[in-house]
Amino acid sequence: MELFAGRENVPIDAVFHVEMRQDEKLWVALREVFISAQDLDLLAIRFALHVADLASYGIESVTKALTYGLLAAIGEFDSIPEDPRQDHWKEGATESERRAALSALWAATARSNAETDKEARIAAWDKERDWQIEQTKERANADR
Repeated sequence: MELFAGRENVPIDAVFHVEMRQDEKLWVALREVFISAQDLDLLAIRFALHVADLASYGIESVTKALTYGLLAAIGEFDSIPEDPRQDHWKEGATESERRAALSALWAATARSNAETDKEARIAAWDKERDWQIEQTKERANADR
């Protein structure tokens, strides 16, 4: 409500200035109204590749998250388990929007799962989401 404040559309920069969680900012920004379908698909791949170095960790939860992130990036949605974190954006999303959002979610999960202590996990999640937000901003601004 605050974001739109009576407007029919908003600039991408407005999304990142509203006080809300990183996840919510990404769910709003990873849309074809801001970024082309092709660029969303490229972002999905970039998100998955950004955490690919974690494959050497050999931790089952990291490996699963990496696999799901890659499957999301290529649109293999039926191979990815349902996750309650998807509920508020899944409905009405295009395939490219789903690829980008799911790939971002699982990449951040992999980064977080690579850490053992709770504070480090939270910090790793936040750092990955910050990077994803920066990539999303750059791509949206390049499309203008």
